Amino acid sequence: MIKTFYVIFHDEKRLKVSDIISFEQPQVDEIIHIASQYTLRQLRREEKKGKDLSYLTPNQIAMVVSEKDQIVHDKSADELRLQGIVQAAEHSLVQMFERQGSDELPYVIDLINRVIDTDTVVKAQFKGHPTLTYTMMMASDPEHFKIPVSFVWESSGTRFIKIVTLMFRNAPPKKLTSKIVQDQDMEDRMLEFKRKLLDESRK
Repeated sequence: MIKTFYVIFHDEKRLKVSDIISFEQPQVDEIIHIASQYTLRQLRREEKKGKDLSYLTPNQIAMVVSEKDQIVHDKSADELRLQGIVQAAEHSLVQMFERQGSDELPYVIDLINRVIDTDTVVKAQFKGHPTLTYTMMMASDPEHFKIPVSFVWESSGTRFIKIVTLMFRNAPPKKLTSKIVQDQDMEDRMLEFKRKLLDESRK
């Protein structure tokens, strides 16, 4: 098992890959091959969905879930949000909602609670970053709400979870669609939000 290795992109840029899991040699070979096919810029910006790894082992899945559980342990969704332990990537719809005001705060809290409840990993992706992106979900969730996340370490040793984007197999979760619309502006924002979610689900 391999914990850390280097990849070289098509533009000859070099990147150290080091994550919470230990990699098997076929996975290392796969990531090295992916990197060789793209420049760093292409993989990070043009290939926004990343490149799926062909497999994760049961032990690797258990490691990802365990790491997530340790990070969120004994904290409420609001504490995780306020302390920056669970964060949203810049292009995430959740962060867009946070910028628009407190009316959307329940959605953010609901999403973080869903991160807390995830108990399995659907897949892993390489997006040209030192760590992989893991698509997580709760196995028993009838709405099939999938949340791609990555695990980040600061130089101080602080760990946090970054929500990359939102994914749905069929439609947005009920809690995200049940809010009563009170004015035209909010209605327009909700329609745009639901359109984006449905677009994500069709990709």
